Amino acid sequence: MNRLINQTIKFFSAKKDPSNTRDEFYLNRIYFKRLLFFFSSFKKSQQSSQIFFTSETLSPLGLKFGSAEKQVLAQMGTPSFTHHNQYAGELRTHIFRKKIANLSLLLQVQFYNDSLFFIAIDAAKTLKSDSDKTDILNTVIEKYLNKPFRLGDNYPIIQDGEGNFIIINDDVYFSICYLQGSQSNAQDFLKHLIENPLRKPKEKKEKESLFYTF
Repeated sequence: MNRLINQTIKFFSAKKDPSNTRDEFYLNRIYFKRLLFFFSSFKKSQQSSQIFFTSETLSPLGLKFGSAEKQVLAQMGTPSFTHHNQYAGELRTHIFRKKIANLSLLLQVQFYNDSLFFIAIDAAKTLKSDSDKTDILNTVIEKYLNKPFRLGDNYPIIQDGEGNFIIINDDVYFSICYLQGSQSNAQDFLKHLIENPLRKPKEKKEKESLFYTF
C-alpha cells in the first residue's frame, strides 16, 4: 500500500518536460483545418459579392506572398516553433513570438512547396477588453478600407488587386489571417483538400444506438 502511495506521489510530483508543453501549445495554434474554412468562406463571399476591395497590396509584416522559406526566415529571424505537416504534403509552418507597439503577438507563416501562402497574426493574449480588439480592427480596416470599425459591425473580408485576402478569425482565438490569392498553387491545394478530404469522416451513429448507449 505504501509503495502504491509513493508511486502516486512520485507520478504527480514529477517535473514535466516544458518543451513538450510548449510544443503542444504551438501545435494547437497552427491553422491547418481552419484554412479550409477560411478558403470556403472566401469563395462563398465572392459568389455573393460580399467582398470589400482595397487598392493596397496585402503585405503584413512586410512579407510578400510567394516568397521562399529561407527569404522569410532571413527577414523574421529564428522561429519559436517549426512544424512540417507530412500528412498534408509539402506544408511547413513557422511560429514567432514578437512584441510590436507594446503588443505581444504570435505570428504564423505557412509555406506550400516553399512558397509563402498564409500569414496569421494572433493577438488573443494581448486583448484585455473589447476596446483593445476594436483598436486592432480599426488599424486593419482603416488601413485597407479607409473607414472606422464599430462594435457590432460584421467583420469584412478584404481582397486586394492580386486576389490576396484577409479574414478576421474571432472564435477560439482572435487573429487577422491573410491568404494568398489566385496566383497561388496553395489555392489549388486547398481546393483539392476540400474535394478530397485527408481523412474520411467517421460514420454517425444512429439515434437509436445513442439512446441505448446513454
